[in-house]
Parts: sequence; structure tokens; C-alpha cells
Amino acid sequence: MVPKSINNLENFRQLPPRKTLIMIVAAAVIVVSGLVWLCAILFPLPPHRITMVTGPEGSAYDTYGKAYKRLLAKEGIEVKLVQTLGGVDNLTRLRDSKSGVEVGFVEGGSGDGR
Repeated sequence: MVPKSINNLENFRQLPPRKTLIMIVAAAVIVVSGLVWLCAILFPLPPHRITMVTGPEGSAYDTYGKAYKRLLAKEGIEVKLVQTLGGVDNLTRLRDSKSGVEVGFVEGGSGDGR
């Protein structure tokens, strides 16, 4: 006499192994894609190019800008240096979203806290 539980298994329909594998792979692709998207949103990659405002030729800001350019080049980041009249000009350009400037040197206390 066969136990009842085994008889119930005969009525159980299994997916063919190929369909099961396709479903597992599709689910894994969806999960990995979601994780990659989430990581890209939460932890964006740094830019590969930046524009930096410095100061007049030969000034301390100009010297520091050239040093940053060398250091960041070692990390694969291209720095475009833009010479300006100094800290106040740098602050003006940094506040102007259309200037294309991302970073620059400014004296502490020269802004109004914005």
C-alpha cells in the first residue's frame, strides 16, 4: 500500500527544467539590473572632466590649480583651468550656472553664505 502523500505528488505538475532555468535567469537579470540602477542613483560616479577657475597667471590660485590638475590627472580626471581676476571673479563664475565652472578657489568669508 502506497502512502497518501506520495499519491498527491503524482498529481503535482512540475515545470520542465528549461522553463525553470529561463525563469530563474530572467529573475536574476531583473534583480541585478535593479541593484545596478539603485547603486548608480545612490552612489554616482565622479566626473571625468571638470572646469576649475583659478586666478591671474603666476598667482597662488594659479599655482594650486596646476597642482590639482597634475594630481587629478593621475586619477584619470581631466581638469580645464580657467584663469580669472581672482577670488571675487571666481565666486561670480561659480554662482553662475551657465558659466560651466564646477570648482574654484575663493577666499573664506567673501560670499554671503549661499
